[in-house]
Amino acid sequence: MTALAGLLVMAGIVVGLGRSRARRRRRQQAAIDRALGFTVDLIAVVLGSGGTIRQAVALVAAEGPAPVRPFFQAVLDRSMAGHLLVDALGEASIELGPAFHPLLGTLANAEVDGAPVGAVLTRLSDDVESRDRWRDDASAGRLPVALLPPLVVCLLPAVVVGAIVPLAIVALGHLR
Repeated sequence: MTALAGLLVMAGIVVGLGRSRARRRRRQQAAIDRALGFTVDLIAVVLGSGGTIRQAVALVAAEGPAPVRPFFQAVLDRSMAGHLLVDALGEASIELGPAFHPLLGTLANAEVDGAPVGAVLTRLSDDVESRDRWRDDASAGRLPVALLPPLVVCLLPAVVVGAIVPLAIVALGHLR
């Protein structure tokens, strides 16, 4: 019986740790996805002012949003170690997730072909901005639902104590 209980406790711990890891991974991926807009803007500024893709990557690695800095630093490190910048960007695209595929794919294509990326970055920035606006609107729509339980828990007892109890006391006083 004790062995079964011990096994159940261990299984619960393993399941809890797995859920915790998955929740942490989702939060980290959400932070990376939120950093896309600022990252696109930084890269567009560097490339728009005549900088190279390597300089844009270096700026994001140094001054970009905190969740994506390590990935862009890894791109720089790989390219300094002799890998092609295109290959390093491809690896970072896989690590950063699907939200970054268009940006890093565009940078890789520009590195190979030398194609201008200004219009693509502008369109990508607009897409990211509209996606962020939609996400914020959806979040704002969920706010009243999230505030309902605290409101009921805090306001209902106050109404009962402040309005109904005094009326009940007065009513009981008139019955005698």
